[in-house]
Amino acid sequence: MPDLYSGGAQRVVMNLVKGFDRKLFDITLAILIKPNNNHFSKLLSTDIRIVQFNYSKTSHSALALLSLIKKEKPNVVFSTLTHLNFILGIIKFFVSSKISFVARESSIISWSIKDEKFPQLFRFFYGWVYKNLDLVICQSKAMADDLEQNFKLDRSSLRIIYNPVDLESISNNLSNNKDSKPDKDQIKFLCVGRLYPVKGYDRLLKMLAMVTNLDFKLKIIGDGPLREELQELSAQLEVN
Repeated sequence: MPDLYSGGAQRVVMNLVKGFDRKLFDITLAILIKPNNNHFSKLLSTDIRIVQFNYSKTSHSALALLSLIKKEKPNVVFSTLTHLNFILGIIKFFVSSKISFVARESSIISWSIKDEKFPQLFRFFYGWVYKNLDLVICQSKAMADDLEQNFKLDRSSLRIIYNPVDLESISNNLSNNKDSKPDKDQIKFLCVGRLYPVKGYDRLLKMLAMVTNLDFKLKIIGDGPLREELQELSAQLEVN
């Protein structure tokens, strides 16, 4: 992982390593970015070994990751976030073929690169590198379709696995929250995430604006460049 500060990808990894069967897996977690505030580190089990690097950017860690993988000789290398998956896809060319590289894709790549100066060049290189990975985990069918259709990945190398949810942790937090129970006749929607176009909050607001037969309240927790735009859209659509 780049860091343990915040983000959906970090939360997913925390839930995954918490659930891995310790009889089958011996886990080493490599953190690449110099720690500022490793918020999620407190969620890690004490039996997980952490290798902490101190780079300012993930891209600067490529040689160190290559050295670590050659030294550790793992059975499986697992990564998430597109730019890190790309780096490890390249590293795979230089290590033993016995090591399986599994990447969890975190976005629809064709959407992410469309504003690049040379999107077709990015598309070629991402397709070339991602084909070198043994398995790519997609969060949705749309994500898998994008990799197959736009980057020419074989469907057999893709798996659709939805993000894990720690129901026990959620239940414990709710039981300690006096305000967790909704009003008797009101439905509460809670959305948590970055206020970025790819999250589709504009579509959510427009869909909720069409709901006229339910009493509901929407709360969005997050920040990003679309904050003011979404606030204006919410007021315009009269979605509370």
